[in-house]
Amino acid sequence: MARQRQTKAETLHLSVEAADTDAACLAGAEPDARLRDLVRLLARQAARDFVNAETAHHEQDRLPK
Repeated sequence: MARQRQTKAETLHLSVEAADTDAACLAGAEPDARLRDLVRLLARQAARDFVNAETAHHEQDRLPK
């Protein structure tokens, strides 16, 4: 028979330290143009999908002619 572990949960104390060097490097850095273009492309696609879904939803609400 396996021995049970004698462990129990105790209060956990967590502290967070900010790394000033990473923030300083990123604050003044120009974003990568490829990443910016990718984000714009994904945003356009998401907007297009949303408009298409809303248009399809509203077409179902109309009475047939």
